[in-house]
Amino acid sequence: MDEALIAVRAVQLASTAITVGVLTFAAVIADPVFRAAPEPGIANVLSTWNCRIAWTGLALIALSGIAWLLLQTSAMTGRPLGEALADNLVWVVLSQTHFGTVSIIRGAILVLLVVSLVLPWTRFRWFGAPTVAACLVAAIAWTGHAAGTVGPTGPIHLAADALHLLSAGAWTGGLVPLLLLLREASRHNDSNGASIALHATRRFSTLGIISVGALLATGLVNSWILIGSLRGLVDTGYGQLVLLKVALFAAMLSVAAVNRIRLTPCLGDPPGSLPQVDALRKLKRNIIIEIVIGLGIFAVVGVLGTLHPAIHLVPA
Repeated sequence: MDEALIAVRAVQLASTAITVGVLTFAAVIADPVFRAAPEPGIANVLSTWNCRIAWTGLALIALSGIAWLLLQTSAMTGRPLGEALADNLVWVVLSQTHFGTVSIIRGAILVLLVVSLVLPWTRFRWFGAPTVAACLVAAIAWTGHAAGTVGPTGPIHLAADALHLLSAGAWTGGLVPLLLLLREASRHNDSNGASIALHATRRFSTLGIISVGALLATGLVNSWILIGSLRGLVDTGYGQLVLLKVALFAAMLSVAAVNRIRLTPCLGDPPGSLPQVDALRKLKRNIIIEIVIGLGIFAVVGVLGTLHPAIHLVPA
């Protein structure tokens, strides 16, 4: 049961992050870039893929959300899933627990997101959908340890966790459409394609810097509240998993730094030149590496959500 709960939590986190990342990328990266350098071919392909990824993400969010509710019901009641369903305990969890209330709210946000995506292709859709998706990913904070923090620290913890999730989604989720854009730009071996690749990568790099700053700040807040001491960090399973998460984050950040400092400037070289082509190839490879590491981080977070925080396990 624990393994299944960890898996559905990880899928829920990853699919929500990728969905918010794709929609945010469309609004704050792709839209300005294509208005400055119109390229219908690349824009249309990217838009098609973004829609497919967003709808796939929504389906995974819904399915993993239902699975999460069922498994959580079984865990809360201590009853096998079949018995919990037969005794209508799912409705009890939905109507009488904090987790159920948050699940209903997130379900309503998900429906609103679906509605926003089927609206006509207007500016409202461009910016309305990312805003609703941001609410969906931020609301996950109310299902984790932050929701159990009491006293004056509680609102701070919730705000930090929500911003942490949102920043992770904008950065990690945005890597997927960036990879697709660079792939299409490499197929248009001309100045327009090169210009689009350069400007999109620069804009995403700025978004990444903002996201990383927010992740570092909120990560420190979360660690201070949930771990509390060096002993809690190194002597507990929870703390050791946090160290693994930090190591994966550092690896992802190192790859991103190489992309920004060494490879992105080379995209400004003449289109088709060896440095420009090599930089574009390495950028696509490195983005795939970042995505894989990001998925590994979501898996670790899925485990952390099922463990008691280190501060509860280490005497003050």
